[in-house]
Amino acid sequence: MPPTLRATQTPAINITRFTTTAATTSTTTTTTTTTTTTTTTNTTTTTTTITTITTTTTTVTTTSIGAILHYP
Repeated sequence: MPPTLRATQTPAINITRFTTTAATTSTTTTTTTTTTTTTTTNTTTTTTTITTITTTTTTVTTTSIGAILHYP
């Protein structure tokens, strides 16, 4: 025979939560080279500019599962 609640009993509630976290990281590097040459009388000047941009992106994903257990 299953248990029954009496008028003075209070049911218990248990909240359980399971959480998982995952992280992914990606890196992008862009390099640009610019060369400028200037010539005047008997003089040539060359200027080279190198620009490097690095971008790092981190994505964090959290998943949470909750369960409510109700029992006497």
